Amino acid sequence: MFNKPTTFSPHDLARGWLYLLMLLFLIIYLNLYDILHTMQPIREGLAVEGNPLMRFLLEKSPAGAVMLKMTVAAFFVTVVGIYARINFQRALVASALVAMLYSLVAIWHLTGLHLTTWYISTFQ
Repeated sequence: MFNKPTTFSPHDLARGWLYLLMLLFLIIYLNLYDILHTMQPIREGLAVEGNPLMRFLLEKSPAGAVMLKMTVAAFFVTVVGIYARINFQRALVASALVAMLYSLVAIWHLTGLHLTTWYISTFQ
């Protein structure tokens, strides 16, 4: 009638923590990739930052914008690491979702500007 609680071996727990750490490092890396690949087209006049706060910071101090963005990412990673001790599965799912979101942003950086330039040159 009732489900038995699931028990995990130490090997399974270690593997889960390894997956979580890999996701958290990926989030930090993709966050840095995002800000650096956002700054270049802005500097060249090919793009405009969509986030008004980041746009303001990039205009005033690009280094400050990078520091703020990386600080927020580090804070997220720290909070998720602490929360994982309370509810590991939710922390893992949240990290996977954020990593997927940043992966989509990275794909946009790789293709979006080229697609937009192609579209404008072809249809205008």
